[in-house]
Amino acid sequence: MIHTTFDEFIAEQTARSDESRIDRDKEIEEWRQQLDRFYKTVETFLRSYIEEGKVRLHYGKKQLHEEFLGNYQVESLVVEIGSNKIYLDPVGTLLIGAKGRVDMKSNYGTVKFVLVPQDSSGPKINVRIWTENEEPPPEEHLDPVAQWDWKIATPPPNIKYIELQEESLKNAIMEVLNG
Repeated sequence: MIHTTFDEFIAEQTARSDESRIDRDKEIEEWRQQLDRFYKTVETFLRSYIEEGKVRLHYGKKQLHEEFLGNYQVESLVVEIGSNKIYLDPVGTLLIGAKGRVDMKSNYGTVKFVLVPQDSSGPKINVRIWTENEEPPPEEHLDPVAQWDWKIATPPPNIKYIELQEESLKNAIMEVLNG
């Protein structure tokens, strides 16, 4: 009896594992491309200050570890304004509620940038509840995301997403530098 039950359990776990297997190289490459797009956006918004020598950018490497992707390396970015340094620090790509996150940090504060569906205005949480004697509600069908966008996430508990535009980036920089 136990042997049969355990065999069924093992078969079920193996099937789930095969269903949820991700293409590690593809996920990492997509994440690197999205980071590159984010950094290019930052450069574009700060271009006039960079050309005037008021802002300097320095790229570096960061080692990340994610449970399903293992260890891998991505680019990070340091923005220098006067004697201040702002670190654009990639957090990861396999996150709950976002396809990726980069923290903008300084000694004075942090602002979170998240890669979310283009039409998102905040995180969406779906809860399904049923009791032992009830049929579970049907699973909601989610369409694949057509377009991902970088947005600024406000602090919890009422998280909202702010469109990443030149003005919102400059406000984020002033916020992390306590400006």
